[in-house]
Amino acid sequence: MTAWKMFQQRRPTVAEIGRWYDGGHQRGVGLVCGAVSGGLEALDFDTRAAWLAFLIDAPAFVDRIVDGYSESSPRGQHLLYRVEGGAPGNTKLRTSADGRCSIETRGAGGYILVAPTPGYELASGSFATIATVTAAEHAALHAHARGDQPQHPSQRGPVTRAPIAAAERSRPPIERSTFAGELRPGDDFDRRGSIFELLTRHGWSYAFTAADGNAHFTRPGKSGGTSATWKDGLLYVWSTSTPFVAERAYSLFAVYAVLETGGDFAEAARRLAALGYGGVNGLRNNRI
Repeated sequence: MTAWKMFQQRRPTVAEIGRWYDGGHQRGVGLVCGAVSGGLEALDFDTRAAWLAFLIDAPAFVDRIVDGYSESSPRGQHLLYRVEGGAPGNTKLRTSADGRCSIETRGAGGYILVAPTPGYELASGSFATIATVTAAEHAALHAHARGDQPQHPSQRGPVTRAPIAAAERSRPPIERSTFAGELRPGDDFDRRGSIFELLTRHGWSYAFTAADGNAHFTRPGKSGGTSATWKDGLLYVWSTSTPFVAERAYSLFAVYAVLETGGDFAEAARRLAALGYGGVNGLRNNRI
């Protein structure tokens, strides 16, 4: 293994790197964190369970970090990002029930193994796209990591893999138009449509439903984690990498309008009417 302490102060030269890997004897790649790497910090999840638990209700900006650089490690996951103003020293953020550290950082004075080291596999992003977080985001990131129990959602309370029918029984009140008590297409769709069918048709995947009743969904192009939650007839979107505005709630009709018509609500209502939603017929067929 190559001594690395000196490289906390300077970056290696091309010639030095060439010597390290000459002959193919070196297979691992390590990054020195901290100031020499532009304020680089790594969030290291020691287990897959800790990583999955961290993703539950994570702040919206975490998607930006994940998209910038995320990789799987032999037992867990790594996130790499730069911190405005510089990364602090190595920090233990969470311990498991057996006293082992399950979430920690590598910052000033630390280094971390990364892909293509054997056992490490890049999941998203690259060195060129590593995200930068503000001081406020950095504090929120650490607070979230400390606050989540490092357990898989199934260990945090009852979780069901088929909760959609139950979740969809709770919806906002129906609004009727001024025309002889007719039900508007969007209102009828809010009552009778399926968030599960709509999202999955557009490439989203259902993840799980937590004990609090929130059904979690993952956006297209993302292999895991929570991008949005569904409860009480509203979709709350966390991700900044979707057609939706992050940290905003959407009714089922609004979700349909965004995904099907690019946000044209009038056109969305016309399409739903053509599918049999709304009017006296929609009111008569309304499902309780």
